[in-house]
Amino acid sequence: MKITKNLKAFLFFSVFVGIAVLSLLPPKRLELGSSDKLSHFFAYFVLMLTYGTWRAKNSSRILIGITLLSGYGIFLELLQGFVPGRVPSVFDVIANTSGVILAAAALRLFFNRRS
Repeated sequence: MKITKNLKAFLFFSVFVGIAVLSLLPPKRLELGSSDKLSHFFAYFVLMLTYGTWRAKNSSRILIGITLLSGYGIFLELLQGFVPGRVPSVFDVIANTSGVILAAAALRLFFNRRS
């Protein structure tokens, strides 16, 4: 089954918006504890994978994705400073960026094998 470009775009934007909503809602009583950074890593890993399958077909587009999505993670962390009960965290930024970079490496390996 071939996934259309429109479906790939829908998946990317769904993850993109989902991350923003979860990042900017006031926190609930549920604490993620030590798995918080793993959650950040996984969310941004999936975000980069969805971007990569939709847009990135070469190294320069993967680099653009790394830059934009890492910037998005930083931007959302800064916005958390304005949400009651939330605080920006450098460690969250590191987890977000690590997820983006590892997914980018996986995409590059995948695209290199296909070529």
